[in-house]
Amino acid sequence: MIFNSQTVFIQAFLDAAYLGDLHAIKRLVALMKKTVESESPNAQFKVENGGRFGDISFEAMQDHDGLNALHKAASRGKIKMCEYLIDELKFNVNVTDAEGQTPLFEAILGKHVSVAKFLIERGADVKKTNYKGSTPLHYAAEKGSLELVKFLISKGADIHEISEDGSPLHSAAAHGSSEVLNCLLDLGADPNYISPIVMSPLMKSMLAEALDCMVLLLKGKRGSKADPNRRTSNTTPLCYAASEGKLEMIHKLMANGADPNITDYSGLTPLEHAALNGFHAVVELLLQHTSKIGYLDSVWSCDGVMQHVNSEDARTHWKEKQKEIFENAEKDGKDELEKGDYVKAEYFYTQAMRADPADAIVLGYRSLCFAKLHADDFDEQTKQKLAVNARDDAQYSVGLRPSYPMAHYWEGQAWTLLEEHDKAVAAFFRALSLDPSDKASQKAYRDARAKVDKASH
Repeated sequence: MIFNSQTVFIQAFLDAAYLGDLHAIKRLVALMKKTVESESPNAQFKVENGGRFGDISFEAMQDHDGLNALHKAASRGKIKMCEYLIDELKFNVNVTDAEGQTPLFEAILGKHVSVAKFLIERGADVKKTNYKGSTPLHYAAEKGSLELVKFLISKGADIHEISEDGSPLHSAAAHGSSEVLNCLLDLGADPNYISPIVMSPLMKSMLAEALDCMVLLLKGKRGSKADPNRRTSNTTPLCYAASEGKLEMIHKLMANGADPNITDYSGLTPLEHAALNGFHAVVELLLQHTSKIGYLDSVWSCDGVMQHVNSEDARTHWKEKQKEIFENAEKDGKDELEKGDYVKAEYFYTQAMRADPADAIVLGYRSLCFAKLHADDFDEQTKQKLAVNARDDAQYSVGLRPSYPMAHYWEGQAWTLLEEHDKAVAAFFRALSLDPSDKASQKAYRDARAKVDKASH
Protein backbone atom coordinates (compact mmCIF):
# COMPACT_ATOMS: atom_id res chain seq x y z
CA MET A 1 0.00 0.00 0.00
CA ILE A 2 1.22 3.56 0.57
CA PHE A 3 4.77 3.67 1.97
CA ASN A 4 4.51 -0.15 1.72
CA SER A 5 2.18 0.02 4.72
CA GLN A 6 -1.11 1.73 5.51
CA THR A 7 0.02 1.88 9.17
CA VAL A 8 3.06 3.92 8.20
CA PHE A 9 0.90 6.30 6.16
CA ILE A 10 -1.49 6.81 9.08
CA GLN A 11 1.41 7.59 11.42
CA ALA A 12 2.84 10.08 8.90
CA PHE A 13 -0.59 11.71 8.55
CA LEU A 14 -1.02 12.02 12.32
CA ASP A 15 2.53 13.32 12.78
CA ALA A 16 1.97 16.00 10.15
CA ALA A 17 -1.18 17.14 11.95
CA TYR A 18 0.62 17.13 15.31
CA LEU A 19 3.43 19.27 13.92
CA GLY A 20 1.05 21.57 12.04
CA ASP A 21 2.85 20.82 8.78
CA LEU A 22 0.22 21.82 6.22
CA HIS A 23 2.54 21.24 3.26
CA ALA A 24 3.23 17.65 4.37
CA ILE A 25 -0.36 16.77 5.10
CA LYS A 26 -1.57 18.13 1.74
CA ARG A 27 1.07 16.03 -0.01
CA LEU A 28 -0.14 12.95 1.91
CA VAL A 29 -3.76 13.66 0.95
CA ALA A 30 -2.75 14.03 -2.70
CA LEU A 31 -0.76 10.79 -2.51
CA MET A 32 -3.72 8.95 -1.01
CA LYS A 33 -6.03 10.35 -3.70
CA LYS A 34 -3.65 9.27 -6.47
CA THR A 35 -3.26 5.77 -4.98
CA VAL A 36 -6.98 5.21 -4.49
CA GLU A 37 -7.81 6.46 -7.99
CA SER A 38 -5.23 4.13 -9.53
CA GLU A 39 -6.85 1.20 -7.75
CA SER A 40 -10.44 2.40 -8.22
CA PRO A 41 -10.72 4.83 -11.17
CA ASN A 42 -14.29 5.79 -10.26
CA ALA A 43 -13.49 6.64 -6.60
CA GLN A 44 -14.34 10.23 -5.70
CA PHE A 45 -13.73 12.40 -2.68
CA LYS A 46 -16.77 12.57 -0.42
CA VAL A 47 -17.24 15.07 2.39
CA GLU A 48 -19.12 12.82 4.82
CA ASN A 49 -17.34 10.99 7.67
CA GLY A 50 -14.35 13.28 7.77
CA GLY A 51 -13.36 13.15 4.13
CA ARG A 52 -13.22 9.89 2.21
CA PHE A 53 -11.48 8.54 -0.86
CA GLY A 54 -13.16 5.23 -1.61
CA ASP A 55 -13.03 3.25 1.62
CA ILE A 56 -10.31 5.43 3.15
CA SER A 57 -11.43 7.96 5.83
CA PHE A 58 -8.92 10.54 7.05
CA GLU A 59 -11.00 11.23 10.16
CA ALA A 60 -10.92 7.53 11.10
CA MET A 61 -7.12 7.45 11.16
CA GLN A 62 -6.24 7.21 14.86
CA ASP A 63 -3.44 6.29 17.23
CA HIS A 64 -3.81 3.65 19.96
CA ASP A 65 -5.53 6.20 22.24
CA GLY A 66 -8.19 6.97 19.64
CA LEU A 67 -6.71 10.39 18.85
CA ASN A 68 -7.16 11.47 15.24
CA ALA A 69 -5.49 14.26 13.30
CA LEU A 70 -7.83 16.97 14.64
CA HIS A 71 -7.18 15.88 18.24
CA LYS A 72 -3.45 16.02 17.53
CA ALA A 73 -3.54 19.44 15.92
CA ALA A 74 -5.74 20.88 18.69
CA SER A 75 -3.48 19.49 21.42
CA ARG A 76 -0.55 21.41 19.93
CA GLY A 77 -2.43 24.62 19.22
CA LYS A 78 -2.08 24.30 15.43
CA ILE A 79 -5.01 26.47 14.41
CA LYS A 80 -4.28 26.50 10.66
CA MET A 81 -4.15 22.72 10.66
CA CYS A 82 -7.47 22.55 12.54
CA GLU A 83 -8.99 24.89 10.01
CA TYR A 84 -7.76 22.73 7.08
CA LEU A 85 -9.01 19.48 8.63
CA ILE A 86 -12.46 20.90 9.42
CA ASP A 87 -13.02 23.07 6.33
CA GLU A 88 -11.24 21.07 3.63
CA LEU A 89 -11.31 17.46 4.86
CA LYS A 90 -14.65 17.91 6.63
CA PHE A 91 -13.63 16.45 10.01
CA ASN A 92 -16.36 16.25 12.63
CA VAL A 93 -15.41 18.83 15.25
CA ASN A 94 -17.04 16.69 17.97
CA VAL A 95 -15.32 13.40 17.13
CA THR A 96 -14.30 11.54 20.32
CA ASP A 97 -11.21 9.58 21.33
CA ALA A 98 -10.98 6.43 23.47
CA GLU A 99 -11.80 8.47 26.60
CA GLY A 100 -14.79 10.21 25.06
CA GLN A 101 -12.93 13.49 24.60
CA THR A 102 -13.32 15.81 21.62
CA PRO A 103 -10.59 18.01 20.09
CA LEU A 104 -11.91 20.85 22.27
CA PHE A 105 -10.76 18.94 25.36
CA GLU A 106 -7.31 18.58 23.83
CA ALA A 107 -7.07 22.30 23.07
CA ILE A 108 -8.07 23.18 26.62
CA LEU A 109 -5.69 20.68 28.21
CA GLY A 110 -2.93 22.30 26.15
CA LYS A 111 -4.15 25.76 27.23
CA HIS A 112 -4.54 26.83 23.59
CA VAL A 113 -7.18 29.52 23.99
CA SER A 114 -7.37 30.63 20.35
CA VAL A 115 -7.78 27.04 19.12
CA ALA A 116 -10.46 26.31 21.71
CA LYS A 117 -12.39 29.41 20.64
CA PHE A 118 -11.98 28.47 16.98
CA LEU A 119 -13.34 24.96 17.59
CA ILE A 120 -16.34 26.34 19.48
CA GLU A 121 -17.03 28.77 16.64
CA ARG A 122 -16.97 25.76 14.30
CA GLY A 123 -19.54 23.93 16.41
CA ALA A 124 -17.65 22.18 19.22
CA ASP A 125 -20.07 21.15 21.97
CA VAL A 126 -19.16 22.95 25.20
CA LYS A 127 -21.46 20.66 27.19
CA LYS A 128 -19.94 17.43 25.90
CA THR A 129 -18.88 15.03 28.68
CA ASN A 130 -16.12 12.46 28.53
CA TYR A 131 -16.38 9.01 30.09
CA LYS A 132 -15.63 10.44 33.55
CA GLY A 133 -18.48 12.93 33.19
CA SER A 134 -16.06 15.87 32.88
CA THR A 135 -16.80 18.76 30.51
CA PRO A 136 -14.42 21.19 28.80
CA LEU A 137 -15.21 23.61 31.64
CA HIS A 138 -13.83 21.14 34.21
CA TYR A 139 -10.51 21.10 32.38
CA ALA A 140 -10.41 24.85 31.80
CA ALA A 141 -10.92 25.27 35.56
CA GLU A 142 -8.22 22.69 36.26
CA LYS A 143 -5.75 24.50 34.01
CA GLY A 144 -6.55 27.85 35.60
CA SER A 145 -7.53 29.51 32.31
CA LEU A 146 -9.86 32.28 33.42
CA GLU A 147 -10.30 33.52 29.84
CA LEU A 148 -11.42 30.09 28.66
CA VAL A 149 -13.65 29.56 31.68
CA LYS A 150 -15.49 32.82 31.01
CA PHE A 151 -15.74 32.07 27.29
CA LEU A 152 -17.10 28.55 27.85
CA ILE A 153 -19.70 29.85 30.30
CA SER A 154 -20.73 32.56 27.82
CA LYS A 155 -21.36 29.75 25.31
CA GLY A 156 -23.58 27.79 27.68
CA ALA A 157 -21.22 25.64 29.77
CA ASP A 158 -22.80 24.56 33.06
CA ILE A 159 -20.87 25.49 36.22
CA HIS A 160 -22.88 22.92 38.20
CA GLU A 161 -22.09 19.87 36.03
CA ILE A 162 -20.91 16.99 38.23
CA SER A 163 -18.29 14.49 37.09
CA GLU A 164 -16.52 11.69 38.96
CA ASP A 165 -14.26 14.40 40.40
CA GLY A 166 -17.00 16.89 41.23
CA SER A 167 -17.93 20.24 39.71
CA PRO A 168 -15.66 22.72 37.88
CA LEU A 169 -15.26 24.41 41.29
CA HIS A 170 -13.78 21.15 42.63
CA SER A 171 -11.40 21.08 39.66
CA ALA A 172 -10.23 24.62 40.35
CA ALA A 173 -9.77 23.90 44.06
CA ALA A 174 -7.89 20.66 43.45
CA HIS A 175 -5.36 22.42 41.20
CA GLY A 176 -4.98 25.71 43.05
CA SER A 177 -6.66 27.77 40.33
CA SER A 178 -7.63 30.65 42.61
CA GLU A 179 -8.75 33.16 39.94
CA VAL A 180 -11.05 30.60 38.34
CA LEU A 181 -12.34 29.50 41.74
CA ASN A 182 -13.14 33.10 42.64
CA CYS A 183 -14.99 33.55 39.34
CA LEU A 184 -17.05 30.38 39.83
CA LEU A 185 -17.97 31.41 43.38
CA ASP A 186 -19.12 34.79 42.01
CA LEU A 187 -21.39 32.91 39.60
CA GLY A 188 -22.96 30.83 42.37
CA ALA A 189 -21.00 27.56 42.33
CA ASP A 190 -21.76 25.38 45.37
CA PRO A 191 -18.78 25.39 47.78
CA ASN A 192 -20.20 22.51 49.84
CA TYR A 193 -21.11 19.84 47.29
CA ILE A 194 -20.03 16.35 48.34
CA SER A 195 -21.08 12.81 47.44
CA PRO A 196 -19.94 9.35 48.55
CA ILE A 197 -17.13 9.59 45.99
CA VAL A 198 -16.53 13.35 45.83
CA MET A 199 -14.95 15.27 48.68
CA SER A 200 -15.71 18.94 49.26
CA PRO A 201 -13.94 21.73 47.35
CA LEU A 202 -12.44 22.84 50.69
CA MET A 203 -10.86 19.43 51.27
CA LYS A 204 -9.60 19.35 47.68
CA SER A 205 -7.91 22.73 48.15
CA MET A 206 -6.31 21.48 51.37
CA LEU A 207 -4.99 18.31 49.75
CA ALA A 208 -3.48 20.52 47.03
CA GLU A 209 -2.07 22.83 49.75
CA ALA A 210 -3.70 25.72 47.89
CA LEU A 211 -4.12 28.11 50.80
CA ASP A 212 -5.41 30.96 48.65
CA CYS A 213 -8.22 28.74 47.33
CA MET A 214 -8.90 27.49 50.85
CA VAL A 215 -9.35 31.05 52.16
CA LEU A 216 -11.59 32.04 49.23
CA LEU A 217 -13.84 29.05 49.93
CA LEU A 218 -14.01 29.80 53.66
CA LYS A 219 -14.84 33.47 53.06
CA GLY A 220 -17.36 32.59 50.33
CA LYS A 221 -19.37 34.72 47.95
CA ARG A 222 -23.04 35.65 47.51
CA GLY A 223 -23.92 34.49 51.01
CA SER A 224 -22.55 30.98 50.46
CA LYS A 225 -19.26 29.75 51.91
CA ALA A 226 -17.54 26.48 52.64
CA ASP A 227 -18.59 24.76 55.86
CA PRO A 228 -15.33 24.16 57.80
CA ASN A 229 -16.99 21.46 59.90
CA ARG A 230 -18.50 19.34 57.15
CA ARG A 231 -17.37 15.74 57.14
CA THR A 232 -16.14 14.46 53.81
CA SER A 233 -14.26 11.28 52.91
CA ASN A 234 -14.51 10.07 56.51
CA THR A 235 -12.91 13.15 58.06
CA THR A 236 -13.32 16.85 58.77
CA PRO A 237 -11.05 19.59 57.40
CA LEU A 238 -9.65 20.26 60.87
CA CYS A 239 -9.05 16.56 61.60
CA TYR A 240 -7.17 16.26 58.31
CA ALA A 241 -5.05 19.35 58.94
CA ALA A 242 -4.25 18.19 62.50
CA SER A 243 -3.29 14.69 61.35
CA GLU A 244 -0.86 16.25 58.83
CA GLY A 245 0.53 18.85 61.24
CA LYS A 246 -0.59 21.77 59.04
CA LEU A 247 -0.50 24.66 61.53
CA GLU A 248 -1.26 27.42 59.03
CA MET A 249 -4.28 25.52 57.73
CA ILE A 250 -5.47 24.95 61.30
CA HIS A 251 -5.26 28.66 62.10
CA LYS A 252 -7.22 29.58 58.96
CA LEU A 253 -9.88 26.94 59.63
CA MET A 254 -10.38 27.96 63.25
CA ALA A 255 -10.46 31.65 62.31
CA ASN A 256 -13.38 30.78 60.05
CA GLY A 257 -15.43 28.72 62.47
CA ALA A 258 -13.89 25.24 62.52
CA ASP A 259 -14.87 23.47 65.76
CA PRO A 260 -12.03 21.41 67.33
CA ASN A 261 -14.56 19.32 69.26
CA ILE A 262 -16.11 17.74 66.15
CA THR A 263 -14.82 14.25 65.48
CA ASP A 264 -14.28 12.39 62.24
CA TYR A 265 -16.17 9.14 61.53
CA SER A 266 -13.67 7.14 63.57
CA GLY A 267 -14.65 9.19 66.62
CA LEU A 268 -11.31 10.99 66.95
CA THR A 269 -10.95 14.72 67.54
CA PRO A 270 -8.32 16.88 65.78
CA LEU A 271 -6.39 16.92 69.06
CA GLU A 272 -6.17 13.12 69.15
CA HIS A 273 -5.08 12.99 65.50
CA ALA A 274 -2.29 15.49 66.16
CA ALA A 275 -1.15 13.58 69.27
CA LEU A 276 -1.19 10.22 67.48
CA ASN A 277 1.00 11.65 64.73
CA GLY A 278 3.43 13.38 67.07
CA PHE A 279 2.71 17.02 66.19
CA HIS A 280 3.62 18.73 69.46
CA ALA A 281 2.94 22.32 68.33
CA VAL A 282 -0.50 21.37 66.97
CA VAL A 283 -1.41 19.61 70.23
CA GLU A 284 -0.38 22.70 72.21
CA LEU A 285 -2.61 24.90 70.05
CA LEU A 286 -5.64 22.58 70.09
CA LEU A 287 -5.46 22.01 73.85
CA GLN A 288 -6.41 25.67 74.29
CA HIS A 289 -9.62 25.27 72.27
CA THR A 290 -10.74 21.65 72.80
CA SER A 291 -13.16 20.58 75.52
CA LYS A 292 -11.70 17.96 77.85
CA ILE A 293 -12.08 14.39 76.62
CA GLY A 294 -13.14 11.84 79.23
CA TYR A 295 -10.33 9.30 79.01
CA LEU A 296 -7.74 12.13 78.74
CA ASP A 297 -9.14 14.29 81.55
CA SER A 298 -6.49 13.28 84.09
CA VAL A 299 -3.57 13.90 81.70
CA TRP A 300 -4.76 17.18 80.13
CA SER A 301 -1.40 18.57 79.12
CA CYS A 302 0.57 18.42 75.90
CA ASP A 303 2.99 15.71 77.06
CA GLY A 304 0.28 13.84 78.95
CA VAL A 305 -2.07 13.68 75.97
CA MET A 306 0.69 12.67 73.55
CA GLN A 307 1.76 9.81 75.80
CA HIS A 308 -1.72 8.60 76.73
CA VAL A 309 -3.16 8.36 73.20
CA ASN A 310 -0.81 5.44 72.59
CA SER A 311 -1.74 3.60 75.80
CA GLU A 312 -3.83 0.46 76.28
CA ASP A 313 -6.60 2.54 77.87
CA ALA A 314 -6.79 4.65 74.71
CA ARG A 315 -6.99 1.58 72.46
CA THR A 316 -9.85 0.20 74.60
CA HIS A 317 -11.65 3.53 74.37
CA TRP A 318 -11.34 3.67 70.57
CA LYS A 319 -12.46 0.06 70.19
CA GLU A 320 -15.66 0.83 72.09
CA LYS A 321 -16.12 4.00 70.05
CA GLN A 322 -15.79 2.07 66.77
CA LYS A 323 -18.42 -0.41 67.94
CA GLU A 324 -20.82 2.44 68.72
CA ILE A 325 -20.18 4.07 65.32
CA PHE A 326 -20.76 0.75 63.54
CA GLU A 327 -24.04 0.05 65.33
CA ASN A 328 -25.42 3.54 64.67
CA ALA A 329 -24.39 3.54 60.99
CA GLU A 330 -25.79 0.03 60.44
CA LYS A 331 -29.12 1.07 61.97
CA ASP A 332 -29.27 4.24 59.87
CA GLY A 333 -28.47 2.22 56.75
CA LYS A 334 -31.23 -0.26 57.48
CA ASP A 335 -33.74 2.55 58.09
CA GLU A 336 -32.88 4.26 54.77
CA LEU A 337 -32.99 0.93 52.92
CA GLU A 338 -36.51 0.31 54.20
CA LYS A 339 -37.51 3.80 53.03
CA GLY A 340 -36.12 3.06 49.57
CA ASP A 341 -33.47 5.80 49.76
CA TYR A 342 -30.62 3.71 48.39
CA VAL A 343 -28.16 6.59 48.10
CA LYS A 344 -28.39 7.37 51.82
CA ALA A 345 -28.46 3.67 52.71
CA GLU A 346 -25.24 3.07 50.74
CA TYR A 347 -23.68 6.06 52.49
CA PHE A 348 -24.44 4.74 55.99
CA TYR A 349 -23.39 1.18 55.14
CA THR A 350 -20.09 2.62 53.90
CA GLN A 351 -19.62 4.37 57.25
CA ALA A 352 -20.37 1.12 59.05
CA MET A 353 -17.77 -0.66 56.91
CA ARG A 354 -15.17 1.91 57.86
CA ALA A 355 -15.73 0.97 61.48
CA ASP A 356 -15.77 -2.78 60.72
CA PRO A 357 -14.59 -3.68 57.19
CA ALA A 358 -15.13 -7.41 57.76
CA ASP A 359 -18.88 -7.51 58.39
CA ALA A 360 -20.34 -9.73 55.67
CA ILE A 361 -23.95 -8.64 56.20
CA VAL A 362 -23.20 -4.93 55.87
CA LEU A 363 -21.19 -5.64 52.72
CA GLY A 364 -24.11 -7.61 51.33
CA TYR A 365 -26.60 -4.86 52.02
CA ARG A 366 -24.34 -2.29 50.39
CA SER A 367 -24.19 -4.61 47.36
CA LEU A 368 -27.99 -4.58 47.37
CA CYS A 369 -27.97 -0.76 47.43
CA PHE A 370 -25.72 -0.65 44.36
CA ALA A 371 -28.00 -3.13 42.60
CA LYS A 372 -31.10 -1.06 43.41
CA LEU A 373 -29.40 2.14 42.22
CA HIS A 374 -28.59 0.38 38.94
CA ALA A 375 -32.31 0.51 38.13
CA ASP A 376 -32.30 4.34 38.29
CA ASP A 377 -31.98 6.60 35.27
CA PHE A 378 -28.19 6.72 35.00
CA ASP A 379 -26.01 6.64 31.90
CA GLU A 380 -24.60 3.27 30.83
CA GLN A 381 -21.15 3.96 32.22
CA THR A 382 -22.54 4.73 35.69
CA LYS A 383 -24.75 1.65 35.55
CA GLN A 384 -21.72 -0.49 34.72
CA LYS A 385 -19.82 0.89 37.71
CA LEU A 386 -22.77 0.28 40.02
CA ALA A 387 -23.02 -3.31 38.81
CA VAL A 388 -19.28 -3.87 39.33
CA ASN A 389 -19.50 -2.36 42.83
CA ALA A 390 -22.44 -4.65 43.61
CA ARG A 391 -20.46 -7.67 42.41
CA ASP A 392 -17.31 -6.75 44.34
CA ASP A 393 -19.17 -6.24 47.62
CA ALA A 394 -21.15 -9.46 47.20
CA GLN A 395 -18.04 -11.49 46.42
CA TYR A 396 -16.28 -10.05 49.45
CA SER A 397 -19.33 -10.93 51.55
CA VAL A 398 -19.22 -14.50 50.20
CA GLY A 399 -15.53 -14.71 51.07
CA LEU A 400 -16.20 -13.60 54.62
CA ARG A 401 -19.25 -15.85 55.16
CA PRO A 402 -19.45 -18.63 52.56
CA SER A 403 -22.30 -20.29 54.46
CA TYR A 404 -24.52 -17.18 54.29
CA PRO A 405 -27.14 -17.80 51.54
CA MET A 406 -27.95 -14.15 50.91
CA ALA A 407 -24.32 -13.34 50.07
CA HIS A 408 -24.54 -15.77 47.14
CA TYR A 409 -27.94 -14.36 46.15
CA TRP A 410 -26.54 -10.82 46.07
CA GLU A 411 -23.63 -12.06 43.97
CA GLY A 412 -26.10 -13.61 41.53
CA GLN A 413 -27.97 -10.32 41.29
CA ALA A 414 -24.75 -8.50 40.43
CA TRP A 415 -23.80 -11.02 37.74
CA THR A 416 -27.29 -10.59 36.28
CA LEU A 417 -26.77 -6.83 36.05
CA LEU A 418 -23.46 -7.49 34.29
CA GLU A 419 -25.31 -9.86 31.94
CA GLU A 420 -23.02 -12.76 32.82
CA HIS A 421 -25.90 -15.15 33.26
CA ASP A 422 -23.88 -18.36 33.55
CA LYS A 423 -22.11 -16.92 36.60
CA ALA A 424 -25.48 -15.73 37.95
CA VAL A 425 -26.84 -19.28 37.62
CA ALA A 426 -23.89 -20.64 39.62
CA ALA A 427 -24.33 -18.02 42.36
CA PHE A 428 -28.09 -18.55 42.68
CA PHE A 429 -27.51 -22.33 42.74
CA ARG A 430 -25.13 -21.91 45.69
CA ALA A 431 -27.73 -19.76 47.46
CA LEU A 432 -30.37 -22.46 46.94
CA SER A 433 -28.00 -25.18 48.13
CA LEU A 434 -27.71 -23.32 51.44
CA ASP A 435 -31.41 -22.37 51.68
CA PRO A 436 -33.58 -24.46 49.29
CA SER A 437 -36.83 -22.89 50.54
CA ASP A 438 -35.93 -19.30 49.62
CA LYS A 439 -38.49 -18.14 47.04
CA ALA A 440 -36.41 -15.22 45.74
CA SER A 441 -33.43 -17.50 45.02
CA GLN A 442 -35.69 -20.05 43.33
CA LYS A 443 -37.14 -17.46 40.95
CA ALA A 444 -33.78 -15.81 40.30
CA TYR A 445 -32.24 -19.19 39.48
CA ARG A 446 -35.03 -20.06 37.03
CA ASP A 447 -34.79 -16.67 35.31
CA ALA A 448 -31.00 -16.85 34.98
CA ARG A 449 -31.19 -20.44 33.74
CA ALA A 450 -33.72 -19.41 31.08
CA LYS A 451 -31.41 -16.64 29.83
CA VAL A 452 -28.49 -19.06 29.56
CA ASP A 453 -30.65 -21.59 27.67
CA LYS A 454 -31.94 -18.90 25.33
CA ALA A 455 -28.42 -17.71 24.55
CA SER A 456 -27.29 -21.25 23.72
CA HIS A 457 -29.97 -21.75 21.05
